[in-house]
Amino acid sequence: MNDLLSPLSSLLLILGPALAVAASLHILLTKDKDDVRAAIGWLGVVWLFPFGGVLLYLVFGINRVRRRARQVRGRAHGVAAELAATRREDSIARSLDAIAPHLVGLARLGHHLSGESLMAVDDLVPLAEGEAAYPAMLRAIDEARHDIRLATYIFDWDAIGTAFAERLLAARGRGVDVRILVDAVGSIGVARRLRRLGLDA
Repeated sequence: MNDLLSPLSSLLLILGPALAVAASLHILLTKDKDDVRAAIGWLGVVWLFPFGGVLLYLVFGINRVRRRARQVRGRAHGVAAELAATRREDSIARSLDAIAPHLVGLARLGHHLSGESLMAVDDLVPLAEGEAAYPAMLRAIDEARHDIRLATYIFDWDAIGTAFAERLLAARGRGVDVRILVDAVGSIGVARRLRRLGLDA
């Protein structure tokens, strides 16, 4: 008899805390932030009575009605968002079909792979050379309010590179989230230098 009790008691000693940990994680991850007292109460019940507390939590603690309502609302919102995205995608595809029909399939593929639709842009201006591109880029950095993403193959520490670094630092000082991606071969040592300045590169 003692031989049977020893493995069983060992199993219970392991299983009790494991169930309490699992229930605690569920409590912490699913309870509403404005219902802190209930969460603390359930944590106490689960840890003071590992088996019975977990069972009580499973029966009474999980608010299945509220969770089900949240799921239904989320599903309805998802359907509405998908419908709006499909309408937007169809509208852009029709517009694209009029000017570049060979790109419609690519636009649809991009939407299905990324979940993002093409954006209609009326004032897109290609800037082919540095003389045209750099002033526009620096102006955009100066006007940025939320975030800047700069990806470049070559970043030299010449007058232009220094101007970019200064403007990016100023933008970061304004609270703009600045991220820079430079090529390790085309811009040797630049990422380290930018990081020393305090930029995320």
